[in-house]
Order: sequence, then structure tokens, then C-alpha cells
Amino acid sequence: KIPPTGPGDSWIPDRFIWWWRGSRVLTDYNLAGREQEVIDEFPLFSFLLGDVHPHVLALPFVLLVTALALNLLANPVSIANRTGEATSDNLFDKLVGSVRQSWQTISTATGGRIGFILYAIFVGSLSFLNTWDFPIYLSVVGLAFIIWLTRRSSPWQAALLPGIIGMATLAVTGIILYLPFYATFQSQAKGLLPNLWNPTRLPQFFVFYGPFLVAIVVLMLLLSIRTQGWRKSIGWTLPLTIFGPLLLMLVVFSTVLINPAGRGYIEGIINNPDVQAVIGQASIGALLQESLWRRLLNPWTFLFLSGLLGWAAALAIGLLDSAANHNESTSTYDSRLVEKFVLILLLVGLGLPLAVEFIYLRDNFGIRMNTIFKFYFQAWVLLALASAFTVYYASINLPRLPRLAWQIGMLLLVAGAMIYPILAITNKADNFQDEPTLNGIAWISSQRPGDYAAIKWLRENAPDNAVILEAPGSGYAAYQYTGRISALTGIPTLLGWGGHQSQWRGNYDEPGRREPDIDAIYNTTDPVQAQQLLKKYGVNYVYVGALERERYSPSGLNKFDQIMPVVFQQDDVIIYQFQ
Repeated sequence: KIPPTGPGDSWIPDRFIWWWRGSRVLTDYNLAGREQEVIDEFPLFSFLLGDVHPHVLALPFVLLVTALALNLLANPVSIANRTGEATSDNLFDKLVGSVRQSWQTISTATGGRIGFILYAIFVGSLSFLNTWDFPIYLSVVGLAFIIWLTRRSSPWQAALLPGIIGMATLAVTGIILYLPFYATFQSQAKGLLPNLWNPTRLPQFFVFYGPFLVAIVVLMLLLSIRTQGWRKSIGWTLPLTIFGPLLLMLVVFSTVLINPAGRGYIEGIINNPDVQAVIGQASIGALLQESLWRRLLNPWTFLFLSGLLGWAAALAIGLLDSAANHNESTSTYDSRLVEKFVLILLLVGLGLPLAVEFIYLRDNFGIRMNTIFKFYFQAWVLLALASAFTVYYASINLPRLPRLAWQIGMLLLVAGAMIYPILAITNKADNFQDEPTLNGIAWISSQRPGDYAAIKWLRENAPDNAVILEAPGSGYAAYQYTGRISALTGIPTLLGWGGHQSQWRGNYDEPGRREPDIDAIYNTTDPVQAQQLLKKYGVNYVYVGALERERYSPSGLNKFDQIMPVVFQQDDVIIYQFQ
């Protein structure tokens, strides 16, 4: 059940930022029945919000790495007769020989040593751009490499081990190239947790991915007709995609119980009175029984995704077996290359939302909210690419009347999906009443003229090494205007949005030390204390505008006149310079 957006007589929503609900389609509940927030952003929403988080900034590189995976798969270089395996009986020599050959193979597949380094640079960049993307798109490139290897290794199983070693080589090289980042990297991630009681509701899942799912089913039906031998594999791929995630969840759950911290986490859940009221007794068995019952009541998203994933895997294997049977494995040209690549996109794109049905990353939120956000966003990209291909693929492979029905159906689906972006963009742009501009701070000149003038003054007069003090973010207020001076001038400040600092750092140690000091600087009436703290943090400018006047005491703000000269003043804005 999706909560209503609010009452109204119009078909067109008119409440404040109504389009925000588009990123909160999924709804989870804890065992006590209380709602848990789930984030399910998609690219257009992120663009509309203008929120330059890593998942948005990394998108061009995500598409680049996806294109590199296709480029690798399309590489026509044949290595059918290349050998080079170690012949020594010594285990170490065999291992070294395998690694050496894997390096030679991945180097050939990526276009030589320079090509390999470029692949490592671009794939490795995803880890510091948006860490979630690194394993996801390494998997895309890895599957492309394994399929490329099948041209010299028949059957396809022979390509698995060298493919995994080659991808490990690429991953390690990508990490080494960005060692300065890892040297100071901090994360809020604290391991994996099992998703025991929140299966996604299929109607909500369909609202999020609907047009893609229709296209994917049509694509797989067409591939099933055009691919021989896939039915032989579905007998084991389907059970694997059904029981594999369940087994993974149980393994994660068992691992959590073995770990003292993890067991404490589970016991904290069990001992919660609200949870005990539901499960009846404080025991792990009762918790698992309740989890199983909830899954049986709502298994549809899991079964749907498992079925599609098992089907896609069987089709991929069928394509590889078909190529081997027709002696295409050693060919420099792959006639069904694009179909194989799209199946790679489907395998990863369907695997991501299936995984989060059973496990999630433990972070500061404590629930699967952020894991769904990051997995669903990348799955959206992969499934969108596969669906775009399907529109073309179905149009050239269907007979005349089915093709016409397909094109009309997709046109209606796309038209329905376009309702949100058309109305949301219009609402966000305030019905296009103002003159269009690419100047992101133009609105401040009319709504906050004092801040606008101060920003311009600081840009022109502040030295490169300056530090400015302004009111930090508080809760979701930072989405509105807090932290505006530092953000719009590039001058460092003591603290931006504390909540996000906690997410990025994995702890609140440094923000927690700075917050009370910032409050003291603004609120204290003791000039000496304020000067000591300003000196401690190397502050050059103290900003007092409307936000600071709302948050801090007038008596505390008035003391600045006694200890610092005013270097800028306009409307309700004063900038003091501390020397």
C-alpha cells in the first residue's frame, strides 16, 4: 500500500514538492508494524532534485565502463591457439603460470597493456566516485570477459576460472591506482545483515520498474524462440536463483550470530518488547519462524525476479552452447554479440534487486533503506539500457501484426511513464514563469539579496586559504539553504551537514566535536572564549545572516562587534574578519 499524496480535486498534484514521493514508492515495516523509510531514487528524480551526490556524479563513468564492457566483448582478436600454462609439477609454479597467463589474456582482451591500464583506471575510478558502483560494474566487465574467453575455451565452463582470475587482476590494479584515496577512506559500512521480514511488494516493484519489466519479458520470449538448448540449463539455473538467495541469507544470518557484535544486534531485536509482542517469545527460532511466515505471505517479487534471473541465465548459457556447437567459439566475429551483452545487463540488473530481498549493508540507518537506494538506482540504469535495445530488437524480429501491437503497447507504456517527468519538471520549474538561466544562484539575487551580495564579495576578496564560519546544517534543513555560503563560494567552513558527514565518515567524532564549538562561538558572550575557538580552527571570516540570527542568541552575536572589524555589510548580512 502506497500512502496517498494528499487530498485534492485536480488530476494534477499541486502540493509542495509532490514529486518527492516518486523516490519513496517502496514501503517497509518493522515487526511492530511501524513504517520504515525506503529510498528508491531513479536518474530523472536525481536530476530534478539537483542533488549532486556520488550516485549522480558517477553516472557518466558508469555508462563509460558499461561501454568498455561491450568493447571488450566485441574485441575481434582471436587467441584460440594461445597456451602458455605452466608445465611444472610445482604448485607455486603452476599458480604463477596461471596468473601470468591470466594477465596476458586480460591484456589481450582489453587491447594490450595500455588498454588494460585504461580499463583499470576507469573501472577503479568507480570505487572512489561511488563505492557501490565498483563491484557492480566490475561484474559487468567480468561477465563480458568470461564470454569473450569462450571463443578459445569450449565448453564455457573452462572460461570461468581464468575469467575470475583476470577480473581479480583488473580489480587489484584498479585499487592500486587509487591507493591515495584508500589511504584515508572511511566508510559507514559495518558488514552484511539478513533481510528477515521485509519482502518487497510486487505492485510497488512494478510501479518502479514497470515498463522495463514488460520489455524484458518480451525480449526473453524472443530470445527463447531464437536460441537452442536453453531449456537444458533452466533445470538447474532456476533452482539456483530460487534457493541460492535463501541460502545466502541463512549464511549471512549464521555469520552474524557467530560474531559477538552481530549476535548482540540480533538479541537487541529479539529483546525489543514490540518484537516480542509479535513473535511471542525471545528466541532466534521464533524470529526465523516469523521471517518465514512473512515471506510465504508475500513471495511474489522474489519469485518473479528469481524466475527472470534463472531464465536469463539459461538463455545466456544456451547462446554460449550454441556458439560452441556451431564452431563459433574460435571465430573473430560473434554474430550474437549484442544479445549476449544485453543478457549480461539483465543478469546484473535483475540480480541487484533480488539480492536486496535477502541481504542489505549495515550502515548508520540500520535498515535496508540505503542499500535499496543504491542497488535499485544501478539496476535502473542496466535495465533501461536493456529495455532500449528491446524496443529495436522486437521491432525487427516480430512479424508485422505482432510488431504493430508491440510498438503501440510500448508507446502507451512510455507515454504513461512520461506523465511523471512532464508534470514534475513543470512543477519544479514553477510552470516556467521565470526567465530560463544556467546561473544556479540567480534566484538568490531576488530572494536573498544580502546573501547574494556577500557571495559576490567573498568570491572577489577572500584569499585562497580562507576559512569561513556559518551556521551548519540541521536535519533536513540542509536540503533548503543551510551551508549556502561555503557551497557557493568554495571557501571551507567548519561543518556543513552533520548528518551527511556521519554517513561519509562512518562516525560522528569530528562533527560531534565541532558542533558545540560552533554554537559556543556564536552564542557565548565571552569575547575571549570566542577568540580562542576562532583561533583554534583558523577562521578568517564569521558570517552573520538571516539563518544565524534565527538560530543563535542576539547577545552572542552582538559581541562580534567588540572583537572583529566589519568588512562587509548589506541588508541583514554582516561579515566579520578575524585576524
